[in-house]
Amino acid sequence: MVNSNKNVDFDDPLSLSDIEYKNLTSFTRTQHDHVLSYIPASALKTSINRSPRCAIACLLMKLRLGVSNSVLASMLGIDNKRKVADIIHSTSAALIKYFVPHYLGLAHINREEIKKHTSSIATRLLTENRNPCILVHDGTYLYIQVQLSFYICFATSIFYFHEQKSRNNQMQRKTFNLHKNRSLIKPLVAVTTTGYIVSVFGPFFSDNSNNDASILKHIMINNYDDILQWVEENDIMILNRGFRDSLGVLKSLGIDVAMPSFFGPKQNQSDVQDANNSR
Repeated sequence: MVNSNKNVDFDDPLSLSDIEYKNLTSFTRTQHDHVLSYIPASALKTSINRSPRCAIACLLMKLRLGVSNSVLASMLGIDNKRKVADIIHSTSAALIKYFVPHYLGLAHINREEIKKHTSSIATRLLTENRNPCILVHDGTYLYIQVQLSFYICFATSIFYFHEQKSRNNQMQRKTFNLHKNRSLIKPLVAVTTTGYIVSVFGPFFSDNSNNDASILKHIMINNYDDILQWVEENDIMILNRGFRDSLGVLKSLGIDVAMPSFFGPKQNQSDVQDANNSR
């Protein structure tokens, strides 16, 4: 039997209004039901501490509110913060295995669907009467705050971070970014030209050895998310100038690259052809 002594009870459909539900989890009740429908009963079993619905709500509240596990334990009527940590971990694992693959990663969408998510202007400018897939790749970042523990879920992995100054000097060095002057980690995101998120690779460290170009080369050489089986010759990647050192690897794989041009020696502005190609 699930513990009924709760301040916040997601199992009772009358205990929370729709506004309260969304304020606590950032999800509507319908969206919560949708996520729950992907999780088999064997993956999140009902216990005295939580039901599957409450387990997902616990993770969503952690992500939404950023409160400590002790606070979550008090809100959800759970004995102690260690049980909250176990719930968050098991829920993250279940979502990664059963829910995320339907919405993230190269395997969740076929090439024809990608082409439907390609804008008409990109098709006119880049394809030259061909029918390739066009993806935009770019690196982004997630700040790691001091004294903060959090979970990051990607298509194939769960990452738990607890950043604390500074018992692990090597970790501090690998996550400190000189450009941002802060500690951070770097995922690389693949999207279509309409903004549809196809996959997220990483995260990677943010030291000098992990710039955008080296990360993309690492992804291609090590076949992350089976990307080499997914891409085909003459597919197009749209990249910024920060990826220039990865051009050799991409061209050796038969991938075309659309990238803004560079100024030549003593050149102050682009000529007409380069300007048009860089738009």
